[in-house]
Amino acid sequence: MSAHVRAYLLEGKIMTNYHRFEDGALAVIAASVLSDGDIEIRNIPDVPSVREMIEFLKGFRNVRLDGDVFYSKGGNLDGEIRYKPVGTGILFLGPLAIRTGHSRISYNPGSSIGPRPIDIHIEGLKQLGIDVKAEGDFIDATFKKAPKEAKIEMRFPSIRETEHLIMTTVLLKGTTVEISNCAREPEMVDLARFLNSMGAKISGIGKEKMIVKGVESLGSTSYSIID
Repeated sequence: MSAHVRAYLLEGKIMTNYHRFEDGALAVIAASVLSDGDIEIRNIPDVPSVREMIEFLKGFRNVRLDGDVFYSKGGNLDGEIRYKPVGTGILFLGPLAIRTGHSRISYNPGSSIGPRPIDIHIEGLKQLGIDVKAEGDFIDATFKKAPKEAKIEMRFPSIRETEHLIMTTVLLKGTTVEISNCAREPEMVDLARFLNSMGAKISGIGKEKMIVKGVESLGSTSYSIID
């Protein structure tokens, strides 16, 4: 008996950390609501979590996923968020409070992978002039008045908290915010670069300390996320 083995050339992309790729895509899509302009984001994975977020965004934005390209048309925003996955849903709390004056998200403090404390989110938002109250299954955030400057030192370099604070500060016009002990993962770097492509002013990207100078608005962009 003999066996014959044929060799074939395989071509394509190898994702070394798929969950990181997926989480990074979700953060960039969430950040698109900060823009007043049209957005095109390439290299988006067509997975359930991404489709769920896009369906949610259709409630107040003209958005769609065409292959691996996400499109968003600028428009008005509604500050009440009934988006269940708290891991990414929390990203809307601060940014929408800045854009609309008030935001509300559904929140379940527990999940199948354990508790998800949000105290460091709240601490950071308060330093940015946002009043946060948790009541029942909801968290309300109301934008009061932005400080001229703020220094936020995170207790540990959490990527979700870093993303949330960066997204919240970019539209605080006239405010300079220094955030130290930042997460430095590739998807955090990608988010900051995406925000800058829309007109944000973020320096120190990829470093332990980032500085954000708030701007009045963010515009259109065409961007490819990392994989």
